[in-house]
Amino acid sequence: MIITAHSGGYRPAMNAVSSGRLSEKIREVFLFDAFYAQYEKLLPWLSAGKENKLRSIYTEHLAGEHKEFTGMLIKQKLTISDKLSTQAKIYLTPAAVCHDCVIDGTFEEWLRESCLDEMAQSR
Repeated sequence: MIITAHSGGYRPAMNAVSSGRLSEKIREVFLFDAFYAQYEKLLPWLSAGKENKLRSIYTEHLAGEHKEFTGMLIKQKLTISDKLSTQAKIYLTPAAVCHDCVIDGTFEEWLRESCLDEMAQSR
């Protein structure tokens, strides 16, 4: 399962990742300029499974949150990739487009590099 969120959809996405029975089925989280708080809820999920992956694209107004989260990831010894790939566990990238435009093209690109594409190729 892949959880996606844009903007304020971040909070329900974090609740799905951090609580309930869904978290064990979630393999990837895609955040589209949606990273306002509760970063610590991602850390146990990211550490729990080697297949669990985070993708986040952000505009300038969320750069500070991403910087703070990056510090948390480094303390947890989690590797951040600067290049999108199926092997990249955590991919955080700044956007050169507006808040409402971050999904355009990005969603399709991330799906091509997701666990869903891996499953399709194995058939």
